[in-house]
Amino acid sequence: MTRPLRTIALDLDGVFAEFNTPFVRVLRDAGASLRPWPKGHDPECWHWPQRYGATYEQEQAAWAAVAPTTFEGELFWMNLPLHRDVTSEVITALDWLATQHSLVFVTGRPSGAASATRRWIEHKLGLAHDQFEVIVTPEGRKAPILSAIGASVLVEDSLSQVRQCAIAPCRTYLVDRAYNQGECSSAIRVPSTLAALRQIEEL
Repeated sequence: MTRPLRTIALDLDGVFAEFNTPFVRVLRDAGASLRPWPKGHDPECWHWPQRYGATYEQEQAAWAAVAPTTFEGELFWMNLPLHRDVTSEVITALDWLATQHSLVFVTGRPSGAASATRRWIEHKLGLAHDQFEVIVTPEGRKAPILSAIGASVLVEDSLSQVRQCAIAPCRTYLVDRAYNQGECSSAIRVPSTLAALRQIEEL
């Protein structure tokens, strides 16, 4: 019996890519003095730069520095490391899902980041260019996109996104992080990226 084709929406930063640590370096280049969090862990809240010591002006300068419309900004997005969750098992599971379903990476990265994001996925996750799609939504409004693409599954690390996307008719996995603690009855909380992919394999 042929497995039904599903559209699987995948977040990137905090799920597959490590954004926070490289952004710390950009903030420090902008003059911010940040208190550290334990190595190998995550910040304790979603909007962490100012909570950890950056001023509003320093945070805005850091975002300007990583604007993908600039050469330096494009390099920032292309050179992000893999998240510590991403093991060879994750790569293998993702590759298998790409042969069975339609993968769409839906990310809240800045406008213009689609090209660098696509190259990052090909290089870091090993997917071929025809195995996935990329949708960048700088406003962070993912719920309408999920409905438009007919997503039946979402993997996300943002608690607020998961709550907003509760209106979309899809099964949602919230990858457990220090910054996304809180009640969320509309999602299945999983301990890791691999755990989310394993559950999707069983659908």
